[in-house]
Amino acid sequence: MTPSEAKRLIRKHIKRWRYLATSYGWKFDVYYADNGHVMPKDMDACYAATNYKSEYLDADIWFNLSLCSELDEKGIEETVIHELTHLVIAPIDFEEEQRKELERVVTMVSRLFMGLRNEKR
Repeated sequence: MTPSEAKRLIRKHIKRWRYLATSYGWKFDVYYADNGHVMPKDMDACYAATNYKSEYLDADIWFNLSLCSELDEKGIEETVIHELTHLVIAPIDFEEEQRKELERVVTMVSRLFMGLRNEKR
């Protein structure tokens, strides 16, 4: 798919799943990087990245359109849910050296959300 098609699908799934974060009071902005040029530092090889200030319930979610365009729609939906799940998990305090554990927990919870969606069908 093209980067513009990926962007359209990201927007679709953000609209569908944003309640995961906004129901807890989070506010967030979504940004799109093409070829990783404007991704946050050290995140240019990631499909997406979320930077947040949990004390203010404020976040920026970045999507790398070059990489996301390699995914199918289910992969894009999973990526969107994964990034929003970071905001649900954010109050749990992780140190930088625990990044792998944080990503594992976020992945597990986001897959739970996906599974619940599939059960409703």
